[in-house]
Amino acid sequence: MTTQPIHVMGIEFAHPVGVAAGYDRDGSRAAELAAAGFAFVEIGTINVTSGTGANAMLQPVLENLSCYRLRSAPWAGVYGAALGVSIGSLREPLDPVAAAEIALGAHALAPLADYLVVNLSRPGSACRDGAAGAQSLRPLLEHIRVQVDASARALARRIPLLVKVAALPGDADPVPEAARLAAALGYDGVVSAFERWPSIDAVCARIAAMRAQLGHTPLIAVGGVRTADTARRYLRAGADLLQVYTAVAESGPPVAHTLLAATTSPART
Repeated sequence: MTTQPIHVMGIEFAHPVGVAAGYDRDGSRAAELAAAGFAFVEIGTINVTSGTGANAMLQPVLENLSCYRLRSAPWAGVYGAALGVSIGSLREPLDPVAAAEIALGAHALAPLADYLVVNLSRPGSACRDGAAGAQSLRPLLEHIRVQVDASARALARRIPLLVKVAALPGDADPVPEAARLAAALGYDGVVSAFERWPSIDAVCARIAAMRAQLGHTPLIAVGGVRTADTARRYLRAGADLLQVYTAVAESGPPVAHTLLAATTSPART
């Protein structure tokens, strides 16, 4: 099958299908997943903790990603499997310490990543259900944006920064507050996790609603993508890129070949 690369967030992706964070938590399987045919691999989530143990926790991940980089294509914008890193904090609430922990992970991992994701979709997190964490969101997202911009200047290259949110079936507003705020603060995209949805039709309707409100902000959809037909429907609804987790966890990396049929469908670029 002949496919055309697509450009999202300033990165050239071979096609729209990648692996979601959670399957490869530390970067040890990135090369295997890239070789299977996925256009991008998002590792993590790396939940950084402040204190003297932070560097020791990050070191194995840095070593794995360094090895991957030695064997793979160069940085963003080059045709090949892109590497994303999902970063979070286990701290509650979303206070300045949590912001500093996420910023620490971003600073350490930025030199090895094509893009970074601030993961705010963890079950139980203060912002997951909207208003509970809304007051803390702006300073946290502003702090991380400033820190990543500083890392980009030091590295002399652009580092796309995204936020990951949970899109829940009962939400009154189709766009979670964290996603709306991230777009306003100049984040480069939104990863939307669709969990426990009743049907693919319902997910597609929500993707379309998010697309309408987010405008040109890139949207990555994850959740429920098990077949090429579902992948095509998500793309047609307005997703720019897709991530898979359960399908690859159940069937292994070769499932990429099944899903790549979706690349024949037009996607926004």
